Amino acid sequence: FTGNASFHPRLPTAPGYDAEYLYIEEGTFVVSTTLQLQSTRRYVYRYSELDNKLSVWFVKDDDGKSVDYLFHSLEFMAASNNMSSEDARGWKAKGYHLCSEDHYDAQYDFRFRGICIEKFGIKYLVNGPKKDYIADACYERSHSTDNIAQAGL
Repeated sequence: FTGNASFHPRLPTAPGYDAEYLYIEEGTFVVSTTLQLQSTRRYVYRYSELDNKLSVWFVKDDDGKSVDYLFHSLEFMAASNNMSSEDARGWKAKGYHLCSEDHYDAQYDFRFRGICIEKFGIKYLVNGPKKDYIADACYERSHSTDNIAQAGL
């Protein structure tokens, strides 16, 4: 999968949240040299200052912007003394989601340049009776003026 991902700030759509972003990912999924599929995915990222929690929510398919239900909350990991200098530039987080009987373990890696996120990665380890795969995505800020992150999977 190759495409673009963007975060759109908006007013929180539920009480108890202080910040909210609509995330939109669009691109092309290449199955083989002859089969390419256009794909899109949307989530809502929410932050609660009171709880100091960041959560990721599914978006309803009918309008592409309304929050449906919780995907997972991010749990940020403490830095360790064994970190390389490259790892020390970032924050790591994890999340978990049970979809029917399939388990989604999410691993986030945020890399900074100063106070700005320069790039981030999300790895999903998915297993269960119906699914068994790893999705590993890297997002980097584009050099264009519109600040759209390039997504590659």
